[in-house]
Amino acid sequence: MNNGQICVKCNVFKLFTDYHARKGTKLGYRRECKVCRCSHQQSYQKSDAGKAVQVAADQIRNKKYPERRKARSYLNRAVKTGLVKPLPCFICGDQAEAHHPDYSDYLSVVWLCKPHHKQAHQIK
Repeated sequence: MNNGQICVKCNVFKLFTDYHARKGTKLGYRRECKVCRCSHQQSYQKSDAGKAVQVAADQIRNKKYPERRKARSYLNRAVKTGLVKPLPCFICGDQAEAHHPDYSDYLSVVWLCKPHHKQAHQIK
């Protein structure tokens, strides 16, 4: 059984674990490996076109969820002024980011690492 493919960018045979999954394709994986794909994404995000797309997406998100933007803005200002001190993850103790269980209470946050923060949003 075939357990890999040749990357269309770097022309190196790699196992399917080195590729991002993609529905709707013959094999179920992208044609470029993770390394090549991430490299392309990073260069695109630094380009003028990538920055413009990000700005447009941010504007749409800020209009759609103004309470989130306001809560983040208040919290960021409080952290910068020293009113709120960032803490380690409440669950595992790793480096954390702020999670607002309720966006109307700007400074009431739970400090969670990225994986636990993602889990918290999936539970909602």
